[in-house]
Amino acid sequence: IGFCFQNHSLFYWMTVAENIGFGLSNMNNATKKCTVNEILKKIDLLGYGNKYPNELSGGQMQRVALGRAIAYNPNVLLLDEPFSSLDIFTRDLMMDWLIKLISDLKITVVMVTHYLDEALVLADRIFILKEKKILNIVNVPFLKPRTQAIRYTKQFQKSKQELSDLLN
Repeated sequence: IGFCFQNHSLFYWMTVAENIGFGLSNMNNATKKCTVNEILKKIDLLGYGNKYPNELSGGQMQRVALGRAIAYNPNVLLLDEPFSSLDIFTRDLMMDWLIKLISDLKITVVMVTHYLDEALVLADRIFILKEKKILNIVNVPFLKPRTQAIRYTKQFQKSKQELSDLLN
């Protein structure tokens, strides 16, 4: 299981490559380096391995955190509001990036979000929780592969309103 926090939680004294490779202590150095380079490609940060977190943008730091979470090839990825600290433009870019990553890795993702657009764009099923209880489960009506262009359809707006009504 891979896990990515709301706050990227990077080690500021480590390079990007060291942050990604942090959980790979069971690998020899050559295998670890190869794995880290593969992850850097997947997260679109090839060439950034020697940089430190303070040299990166918020979106880049979040991709490093996601890279660290997928580095050891988990079957399940848990995301706790991974884009909540990002501006709306970067958040939208990260959603596009995550759609592609999930598709490429073919892994199960469980994500917590309070942003309805994000839930409808990324999820297959939405669990509405209140006071630690599941109030409702909603199947997302959009086929995959999907892009954020669905946000501009009548069906998306209708689904978003229905979700909003369930929350109130």
